[in-house]
Amino acid sequence: MALRDLFKPNIDALAEKKDVEGLISALRRSSDPAVRKRAAEALGELREYKAGDALIAALGKEDPARKKAAEALGSIAYPRAIGPLLKLLRDSDDGMRVIAIVSLGRLGDQKATGPLIAMLRDKNRSIREAAAESLQRIGTPAVESLCQALNDENVHVRANAIVVLGKIGDRRATESLCRTLAADRELARYAAEALGDLRDTAALEPLIQALKQCEGAARAKAAEALGKMGSRRAVESLILALDTDIEAGAAAAEALGRIGDPRAVRHLESALRADREEIRHQAERALEAMGFADRDAALRRR
Repeated sequence: MALRDLFKPNIDALAEKKDVEGLISALRRSSDPAVRKRAAEALGELREYKAGDALIAALGKEDPARKKAAEALGSIAYPRAIGPLLKLLRDSDDGMRVIAIVSLGRLGDQKATGPLIAMLRDKNRSIREAAAESLQRIGTPAVESLCQALNDENVHVRANAIVVLGKIGDRRATESLCRTLAADRELARYAAEALGDLRDTAALEPLIQALKQCEGAARAKAAEALGKMGSRRAVESLILALDTDIEAGAAAAEALGRIGDPRAVRHLESALRADREEIRHQAERALEAMGFADRDAALRRR
């Protein structure tokens, strides 16, 4: 037994005292895996910047503290960790890869954007989901690369890129999302939803066309997006959509209620007698939102 292991460091006590040097020493010198793991974890909890190099050194393949070290590097957002963390994306341990992906997102470095987009085509769903979340965290610096990813042949890459662009909310993505809405039938519903999140009036006409030409969920999401935008330019098309399929009809009624244009009132009143409960329910709510609750009740009694 090494002499240094005769005096096992009390990591919890060191952490409570915020003894960063003691924790770094334990991480570097202890041969006890449990001590090393807890030391790395404590350094991450303290978010101590000067522990960065010691944590990078603990990322080695055989190091028992490597996962805790990778987590800690994300917690302290240590810039010099970008390279070592990117290397871990090729690790054989999927759990390690997820941790590296999350930490890269916390670093927020644009250099991670391309490698993270590549992770969107991974066969492991947890990897794809972690990569999407990290790209969202990186935010606007990732927008250009995500727009390019909309042309990727892999459906997972395209779908995740669409969703992330919607969540980031940068209107530079509008044109690319509109092209996807028109050209990618498989993912048109996601593009419509993302455009609704962006609320960019430049997408009004493409969404109106999608409302007319798409089917099913894509048409419903186009109606929903138009409602979020609140433009009266969409009212006539939304009125026509009341008489399409159930999902789109209900979404159109809700959208008309949000827009609040009086032209929709008589059409919503007619929708109160629709065959499908979903459409009747949304028409009722729309009329209430527009201040026609009393007329609504009278019509239901007829």
